[in-house]
Amino acid sequence: MSAGNACAAIGLANTSKILNIGTYTQAATPPPGPESWGPAFGVNGSTFYDRNVLGEDYTVSGGILFPADSGATLGKNARWVSNTSSIAAGTTRVAVSAGGVATADNAAGAYDIFLGALTGGLPANSFFWAFER
Repeated sequence: MSAGNACAAIGLANTSKILNIGTYTQAATPPPGPESWGPAFGVNGSTFYDRNVLGEDYTVSGGILFPADSGATLGKNARWVSNTSSIAAGTTRVAVSAGGVATADNAAGAYDIFLGALTGGLPANSFFWAFER
């Protein structure tokens, strides 16, 4: 089946959202991480997006959470977040507000991020996964 036909088939099953085929990854067996496991699909801690590819309201109370592992630590959640200001290269932890906005906080942030390969940092208004510590 071609990629176009696969997208059309997904669209027939759920006309409200058509996910980008090939955008997401999932680990079969954790660890290592960061990624999703169990019933979740779509958590990739090494990637950020310039738009809300999930189409979910990340500002809801409690956030959009998926079972995940944070490195070798099992039983943690991944949370879909965004940032209103840029995050410098080398940042490994963020604080996340109740509204789902992540800010750099290497000292006391409650969430790990795995975007270290970004030499230029993370642009403002990006979307990415943050992992509970």
